Amino acid sequence: MANRITRIRFWVQLGAAFLFNSYLAVFWNGQKIYTGVLKQVSFPVLNCYASPSAIFSCPAGSLQHFSAIRAFPYYIVSIFFLTGATVGRFFCGWACPFGFFQDILKRFARKRVALPKFLSYSKYLFLIGLVLIIPFVTGDPWFCRLCPQGTLEGGLPQVILHPEIRAMIGFLFSLKLIILSVLIVVSIFVPRFFCRFVCPIGAGLALFNKVSILQLRVQRSLCNNCGQCRRICPTDLAIYENETDQDCVRCLACTFCPAVKVGTIFESTRFEKPEQIVGSGRDA
Repeated sequence: MANRITRIRFWVQLGAAFLFNSYLAVFWNGQKIYTGVLKQVSFPVLNCYASPSAIFSCPAGSLQHFSAIRAFPYYIVSIFFLTGATVGRFFCGWACPFGFFQDILKRFARKRVALPKFLSYSKYLFLIGLVLIIPFVTGDPWFCRLCPQGTLEGGLPQVILHPEIRAMIGFLFSLKLIILSVLIVVSIFVPRFFCRFVCPIGAGLALFNKVSILQLRVQRSLCNNCGQCRRICPTDLAIYENETDQDCVRCLACTFCPAVKVGTIFESTRFEKPEQIVGSGRDA
């Protein structure tokens, strides 16, 4: 069951990555990026506006733009609210191209490295500091300038496709390459590192994980804390420890277990919690 869900999710993620970057005409019509009407639309995923074939805008970039011009981003806030209130971080698990990229990197890992849970709150600092406050003060979108997804999808393809841009390469682009390279290495050992510790879009959606309509429910009487859910989780979570964890991307892989099911916020979670089993997944 877990493998079936994982396979389905892989193809959905691949399809979403292609959909968000489906303006293929850019590779032969001389344009640097797509600038059509769809660029006014944002989806709650990290997909760079400057990617040559991107057809939608990035909500993180849009937030910075509105912060820089000191206007309230009603449209972007509405996207976060409607998405978060209904499905939480579901888009992170099923549709985000950069999340998909990190899931692929995880396949090369021989061993996972666990980081302290409290560090996951750092993504809120990136949201508040780098996406909102710094653009408000400086007028510059510094998160976009340093974003590894921007380098992967935007910077590198633009440099490859347009030789005239290469003469403009300087310190900032070199720094962006270093950030991307470090992230790639770290993400092999720390599953979805960017999603859990950096992503401002994930931070915005994570605020709703505890109250979204879509929820995961653990029937405590059936759970023996074996830890298998954690071993297959893309964000290294044991769902029986916290059903509404901020880092849960609702990938549904853990629903292979009879103790875990897809539910709603309206369902009770007051099940009897079993005794901790020695050698459980907490030590995995």
